[in-house]
Amino acid sequence: MNANELLNREELIEQASLDAMGLLDDFEASHFSKSFHAASATVQEEIRQLQAAVVVDSSMLSDELPAAGLRGRVLGAVMDALEDEATELQPIATIGTRVRRSTVATPSDVNAHVMDSIQHERRAANYRAMSRTLVMWRAASVGLAAALLVSLVWVSMVAGEAVKLGQLAYSTETASQVSSTLGPSFQSFLNSGTKIRSLVPVNANLNVSATVLVDPKTGESVLVAFGLDLNQVYTVRMIDAQGQHDLGSVTGKAVQLSGALLRRTDGQLIQTCKLQLIDSDGQVVLETA
Repeated sequence: MNANELLNREELIEQASLDAMGLLDDFEASHFSKSFHAASATVQEEIRQLQAAVVVDSSMLSDELPAAGLRGRVLGAVMDALEDEATELQPIATIGTRVRRSTVATPSDVNAHVMDSIQHERRAANYRAMSRTLVMWRAASVGLAAALLVSLVWVSMVAGEAVKLGQLAYSTETASQVSSTLGPSFQSFLNSGTKIRSLVPVNANLNVSATVLVDPKTGESVLVAFGLDLNQVYTVRMIDAQGQHDLGSVTGKAVQLSGALLRRTDGQLIQTCKLQLIDSDGQVVLETA
């Protein structure tokens, strides 16, 4: 047979059945295929119908049955192929020692192996997803911590400014209340070179304070107190070497300033002796340190 000469229609029909049953050798099969593709569409359709009839003809089938263990060997080969693929994909699919089966594999073994591989792959995918989520949450936590730190610094600055404003407002309100309590002459009294004596609580739990302003030249003095019980009368007492001397009284106004002009006494003595503020029960509330 000349390889350069194509088969005609009759020759194609003669070899069509052999080609359908796989009985042509490599050269003949290649020559038949080349001639088939070079033939007209009508001839190609005729060849296809002929080969289809040959393939479905039951008389052409073999009466021999496959060996009994062929199915098991095929399933075992499939399982080995799956294990080889899983080994190549380590550690993505599965990690472990490959086990070759010396016995014939059953369909249930193949199904179990396939399901195990699928579960390993799902666990690996879940682990990767959890890792990405953990990184995102870690970044978000760092961002929130930075924002919280900035907020705390800002709140601290605002609180500090609020305290300063409160102190300024309190100082202004204090001067206004003292002037209202003691009259317009109080401002001139302050400008006369007064000395200050502070009285501290005897009981540290008391939120009370008082100051005595003394004019050493004239012996005049003024008591200014804060936190005294409302409408309770307190006595200002001076203690020196000669004994005790009451200098006056003041009525408490709770959260407002309480003030009173005291009895004139020796301006130098009142600067050094002990001063006390006594409540209506005779208990010492405040005294000089």
